[in-house]
Amino acid sequence: MNRSLLLIAGWIGRALALQISRIRRPLSAEIASLHERLEKLRAENTLLRARLERMDPRKRPRFEPWERLSILWHRTRYAMSLKATANTFVITPQTVLNWMKDVERSVSRLVRTRRPLNALPEFVGEIATRLKAEWPRWGTRRIAGIIARLGLKGSRSSVQRLLRRPPPPRRPGQSSRTGRPIVARKPGHVFVIDFTALTQGFFRRVVVGAVLDLYSRKVLALDVASGEPDARFAAGLLERAIRDHGKPRWVASDH
Repeated sequence: MNRSLLLIAGWIGRALALQISRIRRPLSAEIASLHERLEKLRAENTLLRARLERMDPRKRPRFEPWERLSILWHRTRYAMSLKATANTFVITPQTVLNWMKDVERSVSRLVRTRRPLNALPEFVGEIATRLKAEWPRWGTRRIAGIIARLGLKGSRSSVQRLLRRPPPPRRPGQSSRTGRPIVARKPGHVFVIDFTALTQGFFRRVVVGAVLDLYSRKVLALDVASGEPDARFAAGLLERAIRDHGKPRWVASDH
């Protein structure tokens, strides 16, 4: 019976992959692919949450102080209630309240930034970094204007210098990616190539590959691989995008 269920799961995945590959409109294909990825992330999140909820709260791995600040940022950013925040991150409402009290009292015992903000420029840099992460298309002039409205001193040149800072040192096991991010400034400036696995079972995975223009979010090339895509498949997908839309300045991909 379990084998039959997994066979059916494989059939569903391949049918969806085939359906996406036959969509002629690039935007519709991108929406369908993103919807499938969203459902995949929802299923993974449900399983991981179920595992954490079965654990004794005293034995669950604790959040680092900078992770707690990120959770409070997430709560404020998306206007989440105390109960919703606790349910989302599998913690108790009292824990969130303790973190909030730590922030209100400026104690910094439970909640801290990843790097110490001992001087005003460091605080301005933290704000500039978060604004740039939320709105990548914003220029340094606009970010400096927002900082000035907050009553802080931060010229455009200061914002540029702060955004060019090297990232904070990472702990063992974290990603070793370094360097400043690439920002798309016009159509055709940066191409992004990515792959999404739609199914995994007894049969080989079905993977959707796409090349997107980072500035306009337009799908430039789309194809489906019956298994793990190799270098030839990726190169062919990228060559098709370059042939039809021109050569970009940068090409970005994941691992």
